[in-house]
Amino acid sequence: MDVKRNKKLPVMIVFVLILIVLGVSFLYHKLNADTPSDDMANLNTIYTPKEGTASVIANGVLSEARGLYQDQTVYLSLGIVRNELNSHFYWDDAEKLLICTTAQEIVQADSDSLFQGAPVFLELEDGDTPDANVYISLDYVANYTNIQVDTYGAPARVFIRTCYGNCSYATVEEEAAVRVAADVKSPILTRVAAGSRL
Repeated sequence: MDVKRNKKLPVMIVFVLILIVLGVSFLYHKLNADTPSDDMANLNTIYTPKEGTASVIANGVLSEARGLYQDQTVYLSLGIVRNELNSHFYWDDAEKLLICTTAQEIVQADSDSLFQGAPVFLELEDGDTPDANVYISLDYVANYTNIQVDTYGAPARVFIRTCYGNCSYATVEEEAAVRVAADVKSPILTRVAAGSRL
């Protein structure tokens, strides 16, 4: 009888050790699955920068349209400005003038006009129409339009806010990380302090 017991003992010890290893492995993976990642997101993969262009984020949505980025100034095509931001901008192709109409005045800018030290517009020869050829400084557009503009470099991107009043916000209750996706393993875009409005 003792011989049978001695033969079963090593098998039972191995079985118990296997159970312990499986239990520790399960606990490790379970605990690790719920642990947030500290990896910061690579903004170049999100905004996919191209030389001389800037990503456009309007009211929190990444647009397919790209702006030109020159000397830390973002320029948007006349077509985008007229269709999305302010329909009171016009191009006089004969005189090569950018015209903006307001309730009080008609403002004209020529190729030598500067706004905040940068050209008011750039005229390219790429497109078939003025809507595609003429790019207007976004800072100049903001001067005559009810928008908020924030420009960043590396990678070049511009955030445009046109929504006022009935926008939804959330107040951060404790320090948190804004992530690329709704997953604790997703890379972090930025960290926000308690009391911030998002």
